[in-house]
Amino acid sequence: MLIELNAFQLQIGIMTAERFCVAKKAQGKDGWKHDRKQSMFSAVIHGVMAELAVASILGVNIDPAIYPNGDGGNDLKYKNATVQVKNNMNRGRELYFYVPEKEQFKSSVGVLTRPVSMVTIEILGWVSKERFLLSSEPINFGYRTNYGVSRSQLQQPEFLKAYLDTL
Repeated sequence: MLIELNAFQLQIGIMTAERFCVAKKAQGKDGWKHDRKQSMFSAVIHGVMAELAVASILGVNIDPAIYPNGDGGNDLKYKNATVQVKNNMNRGRELYFYVPEKEQFKSSVGVLTRPVSMVTIEILGWVSKERFLLSSEPINFGYRTNYGVSRSQLQQPEFLKAYLDTL
C-alpha cells in the first residue's frame, strides 16, 4: 500500500524530526546508534514520515511530544489500540519488523514500512502482538541480536484498521 504524504504532513514531519534531534543533542546524544552512514536527522525524518503514513490510513495524528527516554514502543494510538511503526530502509535483503527483545514489543500491533521516496511510503504489512510473540525469531544484522518476523509473515495493510477496530 503506497501512501503519498502531502505538503502539510511533510512540514509536520520535518519539524517533529528536528525537535527530536535538538532535544537529543541537548542531552549530549549527538550520534545515531544504528546506522553510521546517515545522520540522526536522516534516520529520524524517515521514521516520522513512516508514522505519518500509517497515521493517515488510520485517520489519527502522530504524537508530536518528544520523550527523553523514548515513547515506550507506542508510536500511534487508535481507539483502544497502540501501534508501533518500524521503517526499514534496507535494500537487497529480506525485510523484518523487529525489536531488540520480545518483551519490548508493547503495542497492540507492529507495522512495517519502507520509503519509496521522500514523499512516498510503502506500508508493507502488520503483525499483532500475540502473533509476534509466538512467531518472532532471533535475527542478527551484524550489531546485535534482535527478534523479528519477516515481511512474508505480515498481514496485509488493508486489514489493519478493521483488526484494530476489534480491540
